[in-house]
Amino acid sequence: MFHRSRHFEGTHIPGTEVKDVTWLRPDGAEMAEADWKNAEARTLGLLLSGEAGLMHLTEAGEQETDDTFCLLFNAAHEDVAFTLPTPDGGRWQAQIDTADELGFVEGPSFARGDRITLKARSLQLLRLVR
Repeated sequence: MFHRSRHFEGTHIPGTEVKDVTWLRPDGAEMAEADWKNAEARTLGLLLSGEAGLMHLTEAGEQETDDTFCLLFNAAHEDVAFTLPTPDGGRWQAQIDTADELGFVEGPSFARGDRITLKARSLQLLRLVR
């Protein structure tokens, strides 16, 4: 899980329109330089693309796709609404929620662009199901 044969660089995957890794604000937009300098910011997301493009290939030269994941981090003392990113197709399926008493959930699914509540001092992991 979370393993690629190349390092994530935050750049477009050759042959696609998506970045390999994208850092997100709670409104679902990509973080800008000013967001990183905001000392009050306590919540962010990490979108890890599973697209293969022309970069992630098997030894036989075939595309090696993977799941797309979204990790949401909330270090704030209060709950925060987070707008889910909108990659093409599918729904977000909850996999882990540290605010859940079990910690691991194959929980609810959400549409792209939905606003979900990220509990105070918690982490959620969602997987894009196409």
